[in-house]
Amino acid sequence: MTYTTTSARLQAPTSFNFTGRIILILNVVPKNSHCFDAVASRCLTFSLQASTEEILSLCRRIADSGYKNQLTPAECHQTVDFLEEFSSTRELSLRILTPAFQAMVYSKTNNCRWEDLLESQLTKLGDDAAPTQASGRDADLDLVRNLLDSQDTTKAAEEAFTTATGKSRTSFFRLRRELKKQEASETKTVEQATTTTEGEQR
Repeated sequence: MTYTTTSARLQAPTSFNFTGRIILILNVVPKNSHCFDAVASRCLTFSLQASTEEILSLCRRIADSGYKNQLTPAECHQTVDFLEEFSSTRELSLRILTPAFQAMVYSKTNNCRWEDLLESQLTKLGDDAAPTQASGRDADLDLVRNLLDSQDTTKAAEEAFTTATGKSRTSFFRLRRELKKQEASETKTVEQATTTTEGEQR
């Protein structure tokens, strides 16, 4: 390795032989990057792609241990069974398992169904292709709308949202403001249509 620096504090040679090892783990491989290609061409690469069956199998092994003394193994397996129902139309990710457990934990002390919380989260996983930013946002808006309708207070809805999605309360209130704007726009559209109809009838 060779490098240069203008700092006088670094007491090291400008070049040396690197004898260590580096492991790079990437979710997305950069495209059209000459710098990355130069590194990749000097590495041994392996692509790990787990099938839906393998992901569900691993989920069941994790469920066997329960969840943080808050869920029994049987309860954890309920959530895995629920995930399996969606596996025919959704590309599952192991990352959804912890939010699934958290949704059930939350439902035990709050007036909501963990299935509804989890189903809203699953809609973001997409079908044949990865979900777009717009589709994910639509799913979040639907979740906030449903929670505001089903929960007794806004605070309870906000807590259910952060538990189900892992997102911040700031995101919840931003989405709630967006919902209010949509509802106001829809109300205005209906009023304009009603006024037009009444004018035509006259």
